[in-house]
Amino acid sequence: MKAFKAAHPTLGATPADVADPAQLDRFFDAALAGLGGLDIMVNNAGIAGPTANVEDVKLEDWRRTLAVNLDATYMCCRRVVPVLKKNGSGAIINLSSAAGIHGFARRTPYASAKWAIVGLTKSLALELGPFGIRVNAICPRRCRG
Repeated sequence: MKAFKAAHPTLGATPADVADPAQLDRFFDAALAGLGGLDIMVNNAGIAGPTANVEDVKLEDWRRTLAVNLDATYMCCRRVVPVLKKNGSGAIINLSSAAGIHGFARRTPYASAKWAIVGLTKSLALELGPFGIRVNAICPRRCRG
């Protein structure tokens, strides 16, 4: 972090565990103060989670995967929506995955979270559209070379 700040003194940087509500609040407090507002947010934090048959996935791994991939997206949206509503416009972009459309064998926590991101995005688009806020999901697929 020190090296980054030294190399880029005009950029803000606030490390945070996106699954920790207190750390996210600290991050958004710093970001909004430093930026003076917000027009767009991209929810791109995520983890792959375990690769295992469902009966072998540990509950703590399931919960951590959903906390990072789904709960954090919800918490970030919840935090920025009042700012975007006040602006009367804005955009939220949520990263899902092809696994959020087609499923993904042996990756049930990841696929479940990514399916939920699609549902969250569609619901927020309906809820926030009347306020001039666009909400979209990107569902990239893994490229194979």
